[in-house]
Amino acid sequence: MNGKNIQIFYILFLINFDRDLVKYNDSEQDIQNAYYFTEKEIESDPNGQFQAIRIKFNLPKSAYATMCLRELTKNSTSFSFQMKLNTMTAKK
Repeated sequence: MNGKNIQIFYILFLINFDRDLVKYNDSEQDIQNAYYFTEKEIESDPNGQFQAIRIKFNLPKSAYATMCLRELTKNSTSFSFQMKLNTMTAKK
């Protein structure tokens, strides 16, 4: 290389992107069915005290869902940030 910092940006196209607002009462309840292609979707409780955004999408081959989610949420991918998240989750 000639000493210049070259950045390459990849643009991924999410396939079948969908999102909805889910309301629920039990913080331990699954709000996303891992097999949503083949099983009935988990229903939202209109009177639920908690709420979350549920997103569903497909990615092309060689794309990582975790990286896509980090980009959508603007979370850092650094090792130290991820370790901090692990520590926070372990305390719960």
